[in-house]
Amino acid sequence: MKYPFEEQAMHNEPMPEGLTALEQQIYIVLRNIYWSLHKGIITKDQAQKEKNMTIKKKPPGGSA
Repeated sequence: MKYPFEEQAMHNEPMPEGLTALEQQIYIVLRNIYWSLHKGIITKDQAQKEKNMTIKKKPPGGSA
């Protein structure tokens, strides 16, 4: 997992406090991808592809 809050998003937990605006957006995208995967709306391959397309890499400096 790329982000420290990704597991929380995977388990559909509330968004953690203290995230930057960008991290909040990433959290929402991840939560939606994992939810769609869990509900069978998308396949695992599709989820991975969408995650890779949406969240290519962390910006310089290591924070989201």
